[in-house]
Amino acid sequence: MTFKTVQELFNTAVIGLAAQGFERSFGPDGYSCRYRGAEGRKCALGQLIPDEPTLLIAEGGYCELGSAVLKAAGVEPAEDAVPAGHFVTPKDDHVARFLQQLIAAHDRGEFPDEMKYKLRMLAKAFECTIPAGVDLGNDTEESLANKRDAVRRDRIAHLMIATAATDEVIPF
Repeated sequence: MTFKTVQELFNTAVIGLAAQGFERSFGPDGYSCRYRGAEGRKCALGQLIPDEPTLLIAEGGYCELGSAVLKAAGVEPAEDAVPAGHFVTPKDDHVARFLQQLIAAHDRGEFPDEMKYKLRMLAKAFECTIPAGVDLGNDTEESLANKRDAVRRDRIAHLMIATAATDEVIPF
């Protein structure tokens, strides 16, 4: 089996995330990351694996590096890898670090521009080129901080409206 390079993994994930507007993939709880989420979205790692129900069920649907997911993504698991459903590391440490940071870029990208920024920094750190036709923006940490504050204020306002409309207390 031929295993993919970091550049190939980056291209696949970024092109897939761009196609869904750099929106995160959540489970039914609206919080936990999932390979496959609402509205057909896929997490960064989910972009790398085929739509194979048995694979997704075996791994529990959560974004973890199980041996079956690594193989499906074209990444060679470590020789001491355990069966599906357990966290394992790729054989290549460079690929392992890349995948962990790819997952973090998706999971910690609260909104599309923040995810793009994190993917741009990932590309720089791992010397990947950005695929043609993909725009990862030009935000800075400072401009993202302002956007992040606005997004959070908007979420709080929506929660307050929802609470007022239902007279329910929403725990934080």
